[in-house]
Amino acid sequence: QYKSTHHADRICFDARWPDLAAQLTVWVSPEDDIEFRQVALHNLSDRTIEVELLSAFDITLSDARADEAHPAFTNLFVRAEWQASQQALVFARQPRLPTEHGLQVAHFLADTDPQTTEVRLQTDRQRWLGRNRAVGDPLAAFDAAPVPVGDERVRLDTGLDPVCALAVRLRLAPHSVSQLTFATAASDNGGTLHAVIDKYRQHSHVQRASLMSATLSRIRLDALGITADNFALIQ
Repeated sequence: QYKSTHHADRICFDARWPDLAAQLTVWVSPEDDIEFRQVALHNLSDRTIEVELLSAFDITLSDARADEAHPAFTNLFVRAEWQASQQALVFARQPRLPTEHGLQVAHFLADTDPQTTEVRLQTDRQRWLGRNRAVGDPLAAFDAAPVPVGDERVRLDTGLDPVCALAVRLRLAPHSVSQLTFATAASDNGGTLHAVIDKYRQHSHVQRASLMSATLSRIRLDALGITADNFALIQ
């Protein structure tokens, strides 16, 4: 069974199988340039279930017109790093001019769960998608997250075409509930981006972003004179 529910500030996707129920909630922070995708899994069975969650998207970090005109060329200037302490994949576009601030994006686990057993990653689109495969049926070849020396960042190979993909394995105990939150943040300043990552690695800030998003949406609906019933009709 599948169902989607549209709210003023977020969207919820629900799926249910005989042994497992899942809910994905997506919203953005009104304070920072960051999107959250919170996944809740409920083991409905009397046995332990092993699940792997995948979060993946293409990386461009350039103007849409430039990407459409020369996608292969623009992708050559995207580099990727793994920051183990923050469990974050960080992508940056090499600037063409010394005065230019290249856009940077981080995809990371804002909330983890004790039932998480392994985190794997992939930044090469060819190894993620494979040859002659549809987006809904990727090869999904992942590598184990590299272990850095000290606090060093680990440079990753993006091949000719970068992709951002994280795989998280969980072992769900019978009738247990597990919750993970994937976050994607963007900035043209590396210091700002890392501050945002540090901020939302704390569960209280994720909760605050969710509460503020809901509160501000209600304020805007009230200002527009839209009641809950009218909003449901609009949706």
